[in-house]
Amino acid sequence: NDKFEDLVPRWLTFARGVVDSEDLPLNVGREILQKSRTLKIIRKRVVRKVLDSIDELRETQPDKYDQFWSSYGKYFKVGLVEDLDYKDELKRFVRFFSSKSGDN
Repeated sequence: NDKFEDLVPRWLTFARGVVDSEDLPLNVGREILQKSRTLKIIRKRVVRKVLDSIDELRETQPDKYDQFWSSYGKYFKVGLVEDLDYKDELKRFVRFFSSKSGDN
């Protein structure tokens, strides 16, 4: 149950899953993995897959996305501030209260 922060950004800590890769050796210390180019590619693909899944939910099932946003929206707001690499990507997901929007 090792939490590896370099694989998933902090703003995606709610996401759970298994990553299977033949490119990573089994018996390697944490220091080697932190410098691994393969790990950076896996991180990029994991983030892309999660964002694509959330985008599909947003477009096809707005009611479920509203529930998702109520539960996990704060993480995306943290991502806007902390992760400049994905700032533009996250803009399409975030929602803020306004006088015109009602309760969302």
